Amino acid sequence: NSQKVWNISIVNMEKTKSKLFIGVTLALILFACLTVLTACGDPSKIEVSTNFQTVYYVGDALNVDGGKLTYTDEEGKLSIVDISEEFVTGFDTSTYGEKEMTIIYGGVSTTVKYTVYNFKFGSYLQNAQRVVDKTTGEHEDTPVTEHQAALTFNSDFSVTSSSAGNMTIQLNVDGSFTIVSGEETSSGYYENGKIYLLIYDGETTETYAVFEEVAE
Repeated sequence: NSQKVWNISIVNMEKTKSKLFIGVTLALILFACLTVLTACGDPSKIEVSTNFQTVYYVGDALNVDGGKLTYTDEEGKLSIVDISEEFVTGFDTSTYGEKEMTIIYGGVSTTVKYTVYNFKFGSYLQNAQRVVDKTTGEHEDTPVTEHQAALTFNSDFSVTSSSAGNMTIQLNVDGSFTIVSGEETSSGYYENGKIYLLIYDGETTETYAVFEEVAE
């Protein structure tokens, strides 16, 4: 009987050693995995803490004045950095629309959304009248050389005219707009440096006053 007990004790000890070995092995494997993940992952990050200009018009240049980002390094240390144009990629105002630019600093990146409007603020002088056939889309322009109307579209969305009072413009991304003057409204659109202001909407035709940008 004592021999059997001794044998059983030896077996139990071997099982305990085996379990202990497995436990230590699993712990080492887990530690190794965590070490690899920590080494492979980059805990540093950036985020824009102070916004810069995110509304542009076709042809505008990038403006990052006043923009700041918060950079967190691998040790968790924070630093505030002025955003430079060299940090920015993917910025484009050659076409209009809702877009995203990428800011890269310290090997990490973040994205910033911005909007490009198909419009240009400034002074415009009427130089033609356009009649558009609603069915075919064909148009005919008649030059205007006398009694030319003038419009100035200001960056605060106000509109000044030699023949009207206070007006404001409600602008869409594609360059279409509505001019509001009191209770009256008029629509139009911007295209390739010209303003087309609807002055008559008939059953078969539309008539626009065509304004060309005045060079500064």
